Amino acid sequence: MDDSAGAIAPLYEADKSAVLAWSPTPDPAGGALMAFGAKDAGGGFDDEGTELEVHRVDFTKPQGGAPAKPAGVVKTPGRFCSLGWSAMHNKSDALPMGLIAGGMAEGVVHFWDPAKLVASHPTCLVASVTKHAGSVNGLQFNPHRESSHLMATGGADMGVHVWSLDRPDAPSVFVPAPPTPENPTPVKHAAEVTRVAWNSQVAHILATSSQNGTCIVWDLRQKKHWSERARCASPPPPRRARRS
Repeated sequence: MDDSAGAIAPLYEADKSAVLAWSPTPDPAGGALMAFGAKDAGGGFDDEGTELEVHRVDFTKPQGGAPAKPAGVVKTPGRFCSLGWSAMHNKSDALPMGLIAGGMAEGVVHFWDPAKLVASHPTCLVASVTKHAGSVNGLQFNPHRESSHLMATGGADMGVHVWSLDRPDAPSVFVPAPPTPENPTPVKHAAEVTRVAWNSQVAHILATSSQNGTCIVWDLRQKKHWSERARCASPPPPRRARRS
């Protein structure tokens, strides 16, 4: 019996070690857009740099085994650790296809204009900013339309940053809970931050997780943590049976 008879053929396939992000805006050419940020240079040397690729995916036409062909490619130094794509609703005239952000292994966050990238424009890079002292493991744009210019990142340096992209070429960056006279030592992670996630119902609520199993929920309106840290405990090791 042929085991492949009931297999589902992929609509699109790209042979890459990469982080990826879907475009939140429709592709002017039809279909959908997907960004790939390479996690390695292929040769094993970080200083060789990697590439950001944007691919067009047509759901009405299966790839049929043809090699993946990007609609746009740009070279970039360093390796990608995280990737995000925002519609940037407040900047739709200047950024008709939104904004792509890549968190890199060396702590840099790069921002690209995808409309210029697919048009092979030489200045598709909008900005490059370093705020983390280590890999940018988590990166996510705010999913709410009115807050799509906000982005959160978390890094190997245990830091969490919120980015305001009212000016994409000069982002404003702040921490979710800055020190105050009443609270000079606010809550922060004590281990490498692994993920960041915006609340899908409330635009000013952000959650971050770290490598030691803790999670912090932040209230950006109040500029403080909203909930206490919750530790995800590892299951206890199995007990050995006693010999009779």
